Amino acid sequence: MGTKLPFKRRATGLMALATLWTVLASCSGKPVPGSPEFRERIRKGDIIVWTTPVGSRGLNLVTAAGGAKASVQGGWEIILDVEKYPEFLFGMLETKIVEVKSPNSPTAHRILEFYINAPFPFRNIRTKVDMTCNEETLSCDFFAIEGNLREMYGGLRIEDWGDGFASITFQTFADFEYDNVPAKVINGVTEWVVRRWADDMKGRVLKEPWFSMPRKQRKQMQPGEIKTEGLDDLLH
Repeated sequence: MGTKLPFKRRATGLMALATLWTVLASCSGKPVPGSPEFRERIRKGDIIVWTTPVGSRGLNLVTAAGGAKASVQGGWEIILDVEKYPEFLFGMLETKIVEVKSPNSPTAHRILEFYINAPFPFRNIRTKVDMTCNEETLSCDFFAIEGNLREMYGGLRIEDWGDGFASITFQTFADFEYDNVPAKVINGVTEWVVRRWADDMKGRVLKEPWFSMPRKQRKQMQPGEIKTEGLDDLLH
């Protein structure tokens, strides 16, 4: 068993996280998702994060959107290559493919195991996740089926916005089963991590060799027609 932190230090940590949440919550001027201003800011390089309250505990579903001049297909392959997540995602220590549910399409439905170094005051997360991915819509949904979380689910998608620009949206809800920790602290930490992961994913996409290709070759890599109807919300 690990040594417990003194109460004063734990309280200081909680106050710092509450302050972080207050700063995040006080940010104004967020554009409406899908609006022209939203798309303009994403194209300029912003990562936009917004929240939706879920249930009676006051916890939030957190969504982050960002984008980059990149190959949509290259970005999709990065999303599917889950075993490489620890190479670039903050706090991701280990990812394993436990079971392939669809042998004829190995990335369509898998059981994964994640081990995440969670920020203070949370314990590290080890959980098994059921993840399904749709090649036509370039989207994935996931939910925890086992581990030290009460509940966790989310999704992600990548879209072609034309002119060689790819947009990635990621969202997650997590209940850490910390009934004695204020919901605003949990929400603040979750929002910070989701924003960081969105930035990490964008940075990984920007490292693709796609950028050094001639423009004509880059254009040929873009899918001709991607079906994204009905994906205003990743979770139906």
